[in-house]
Amino acid sequence: MERKLVKQGKNALTITLPSKWIQKFNLSQNDSIQINEEKENLIISTHSGKKEKNCEIDIKNLSRGLAFHIITGKYIQGYDKIIIKHNNFKLSQEIGNGFFGFMVEKHDETELIMKDMIKIPQDNFIEIFKRSCQLLIQQARTLKKLENNKINFGDVKDEERLLDSNIFYCLRYINKYEKLENSYKYFLLTTTLETVGDSISEIAKYLDKKETITKEETKLIENIIMGIEEYVTYLFQNNIEKMYNSLNKFKQNIEHKTFIDGIAFSIRENLYNYIGFLIENKNKK
Repeated sequence: MERKLVKQGKNALTITLPSKWIQKFNLSQNDSIQINEEKENLIISTHSGKKEKNCEIDIKNLSRGLAFHIITGKYIQGYDKIIIKHNNFKLSQEIGNGFFGFMVEKHDETELIMKDMIKIPQDNFIEIFKRSCQLLIQQARTLKKLENNKINFGDVKDEERLLDSNIFYCLRYINKYEKLENSYKYFLLTTTLETVGDSISEIAKYLDKKETITKEETKLIENIIMGIEEYVTYLFQNNIEKMYNSLNKFKQNIEHKTFIDGIAFSIRENLYNYIGFLIENKNKK
């Protein structure tokens, strides 16, 4: 819809908001709305009039993995309060500590209630996503510590869980706050990081079982770290040509002889698959 700018005072220009939109979100005088700048657009949004979105889940007698999958799905969908019926206090305690931005409102032997404490995020998606990228780089760099017997697989797995926690919050942000224009692009970016993080943990698990790590494996680890670091660098530089060349070099340095060669190749393929779609058009202003 089109609105004309109206002069207000000496320098300000104002517009009126559609009455249907105001009524839909139950807005009135002195209420606050959010105005975010996105390139040539201003995005006007409100959270003040939205009804709290709640759900109830019964995880009694479910396995740990299935329970987490179901609850994570509701978290990503953007629910403000998740009520969980359970019969496993230890599992519910673990669940209560596992979701960024949520606090435990109630926890006893039969029920866990988690509530969102972040009504309006202070950071935009890109800032949150950058943190996840840095966590992925750190997880990859940890492989070198494994190589020198300074840590074990459990340490790498802990880093993957921290990465996953941030990735789940990215996906929640996309569903709850992001505009449709960029949602699919951001979804691909985020799930790419998750898949690569899982692959790094698989490499760590394999290497942790070995008594010694070969020179070829050491070289491969360095190749993986460099490939991920350069991917992140060129992603935020919006340089598709350098990213393309870097990922091709990454591929050429994989020998395709061992189990972790195959995992390294899958890492490269996941980083490579969507680069044409993820990078902004350089000519776009």
